Amino acid sequence: MIILPENRSLVDLNKYEKMMVNSFDKNMDDNYICLLGINPSGLDDNRCIVLLTDSSLDVFKVDPIQLDNETAFNAMYELIFMSRILDSIEIIKSKMKLNKRLINKYGELNFSVSYYLVLPNLNEEIGKCIKNKEIANCFIFSEKYKKLCENQLDFLENFIDRKADTLLNREMKNLIIQRIAPEYTIPKYGIVENNSP
Repeated sequence: MIILPENRSLVDLNKYEKMMVNSFDKNMDDNYICLLGINPSGLDDNRCIVLLTDSSLDVFKVDPIQLDNETAFNAMYELIFMSRILDSIEIIKSKMKLNKRLINKYGELNFSVSYYLVLPNLNEEIGKCIKNKEIANCFIFSEKYKKLCENQLDFLENFIDRKADTLLNREMKNLIIQRIAPEYTIPKYGIVENNSP
């Protein structure tokens, strides 16, 4: 796995993020790229972990929030979580669509974009109020978080949407990184030859 920045101490990660990144690093090869502490949507102070696979861009926002009951979660879900998830997905997709190499002939992305709100201190029961299955899949509660940290590849294969028209090669991944985390890209410079006498 390629992790950026290479020096993880440059990014302030909480203990839940560190466990998740350690699991990624231990279980994934160099076809995967993990970006730490970036704000792919540009909304608020929405620092996330982004995982680039061969077919997807997966954003993980880890929030160690603790709530006592379903009513409190329901209020947070309506006010904050929903807008954060839906707005972030749309903004990220819009950024990607600005590069023609990342879209198909119909103007759709060649890969999937997923946003996950990771709530390691909340159990599945508290999220029963989420009626929309598509939105419910955007939440990772404590049980799924434990699976995420224990057996990463098995979890990803069963959980993350893998639909893609094209597999993402290194060049395409670099284009994606330029759109969401330009600070992690290295510009390439060409050498201009002077042929004049």
